[in-house]
Amino acid sequence: MLTGQEIHLFIDKKDLQWGDVWEDVIGDNLAKAAFFIPIITPRFFASAACRKELNDFSLKADKLGLGDLILPIYYATYAGLESEESGDSLVASVSSRQWIDWRPLRFSERTSPEYRQKINDLATRLVSANSASERTAIRFSSSGLETESQTLLPSNEDETAGSDGILDTLAAMEASFPELEKCVERIAAVVSDIGSEAQKATAAMNKPLGGTPTFANRLITARGLANDLAPLAEGLLTEANSFVEALHHIDDGIRIVVR
Repeated sequence: MLTGQEIHLFIDKKDLQWGDVWEDVIGDNLAKAAFFIPIITPRFFASAACRKELNDFSLKADKLGLGDLILPIYYATYAGLESEESGDSLVASVSSRQWIDWRPLRFSERTSPEYRQKINDLATRLVSANSASERTAIRFSSSGLETESQTLLPSNEDETAGSDGILDTLAAMEASFPELEKCVERIAAVVSDIGSEAQKATAAMNKPLGGTPTFANRLITARGLANDLAPLAEGLLTEANSFVEALHHIDDGIRIVVR
């Protein structure tokens, strides 16, 4: 309505058909996308696939200087996004962007004036960001760089070493190798701590309380184990996410080297 132009939406949960190689389908559509609108919920950051989609598009948008191409919609409260020290770089990336808070709208009718106003506001932002994107595309085209599918590629192989975007990606890859090794060491340490807690709990469960092991004793021990494992599990998730992110940087760099 605002531009008179037709738009095409790709929604991963709706547009994937049975038998599709889902990762390839999402990757292909992500490469063609002009905008990326992640719906932020606690499950979003727990999903390796969602994190990879956001990370891949973020790298692409940031190389073009078009952070507005990513428009997060905050749909359900996530504690990590509210914390200033979440330790998750992808959460920090979302937090730094101009996300839209739609949490109060979760229970609104989609035909309500409030809901329709928010849709209009979002559409207006899309139109504005699209105009900025087009100006950037023209600027890069005039400098001899292609911007098809919003991806910066060198106009010929001789320019590979001179492309800031490519050099940045290779630098990120180089920095990610030691980080990957450190992540593995930290993950191993957390897993070892989890094993130690489980061993202690097992011994406690088998230890007679008042003469014989009881169900109550085992239940109390199990609850204590759950409390002890909670921070370790949270730490393991944080380290696993860091591992995946470093792996993505390495993957991007290797793809450039192969190309």
